[in-house]
Amino acid sequence: MEKFFNVAGPCNPAKHYMLPALDRMPEIRRLVERKMYAASWERRSVR
Repeated sequence: MEKFFNVAGPCNPAKHYMLPALDRMPEIRRLVERKMYAASWERRSVR
């Protein structure tokens, strides 16, 4: 099966393309360690 970007639930690296979170948001580890959680989401267009 060819890999694809999953936008509907948990990602599986064997099935889905993955983008490393720490490369995109280097400060996130410090925020999580301080229990300052954040959620990141992108609105999907509906056709």
